[in-house]
Amino acid sequence: MSHKFLSAICTPQDWKPVRISSLAGNLGVFKDGDWIELPYITNEGVRLIQTGNVGIGKYREQGFRYISLDTFHALRCTEVKPGDVLICRLADPVGRACIAPDLGGMAVTSVDNVILRVSQDYDSRYLVYLFSSKPYLEYLESECRGGTRNRVSRSFLGRLRIPVPHLSTQRTIADFLDRETARIDQLIEKKERLVGLLGERTSALLEVIVKGQDRVGTRTIDSGVDWIGAIPEHWSATKINQIARLATGHTPSRSEESYWIPEECTIPWFGLADVWQIRREGRIYVSTTTEKISPRGLANSAAELLPAGTVILSRTASVGFPAIMEVPMATTQDFVNWVCGPKL
Repeated sequence: MSHKFLSAICTPQDWKPVRISSLAGNLGVFKDGDWIELPYITNEGVRLIQTGNVGIGKYREQGFRYISLDTFHALRCTEVKPGDVLICRLADPVGRACIAPDLGGMAVTSVDNVILRVSQDYDSRYLVYLFSSKPYLEYLESECRGGTRNRVSRSFLGRLRIPVPHLSTQRTIADFLDRETARIDQLIEKKERLVGLLGERTSALLEVIVKGQDRVGTRTIDSGVDWIGAIPEHWSATKINQIARLATGHTPSRSEESYWIPEECTIPWFGLADVWQIRREGRIYVSTTTEKISPRGLANSAAELLPAGTVILSRTASVGFPAIMEVPMATTQDFVNWVCGPKL
């Protein structure tokens, strides 16, 4: 099963393939979180970590839910300890992981998160970096099963083999990535401040346009949209789906080799890696992509070849990040796309 994932990455010969379930050793933990139903939720007590708290490589603080200590004991819940690795079995994306932080008290997690408490032979930071890698996430995306929502089972994760070097090498890799990640985060923060300033400038220009027309006698009306405010009375506030067609992206199965024949992959295919690239360069127009897809792969997916001028909007990772296609291309499932122009 997991040889396809291992074959997608190159590792030194002395690195060993290890099943994820084996990382816990004899004294560790590898089990699902607890089934906590809504009636058990309280406003204080034992903290409940949900799937939304598990980001790609990072713990995300969003919302606060708890269960009582009595419920913790009655349901025989498993306590999440600071430093445990939490692996989310649900999209988006499936298999993402983070290290549980110290939340100042006891904590549990929901059933769709796997608790992995590794033995002393492994560095949790190295594992989370690996669980955040593109080959790993794309492999799980291609293999996951589900009716209305993609997911994988704990047993599937447990059987998956990952490349693991000696502990000292794990720590060296994790230390390096910690430093580089901190540096990149600082650069992103600076870029986001610039983007914020650009947004303020755009809002100011819109206000000048409206007020400028008002000064020459144009009446204004309430747009009915809080962030827009007043607009000239001959303007209208229109829903996006009335002026553009919504199209989603998709990733064809990575296990089907015929979809990914290199010489046949000619169609630009926009993915999350491209978001980070255009963010770094401060662009909104995109004409090239990190990966390409084959016509056969595209035909056997829910994605479609979208025309130039399509607006791309990310719905995972950097949520809400926009770009405009300069050439026809397809996208992964991480984006919603607005094909602009009159409906046909």
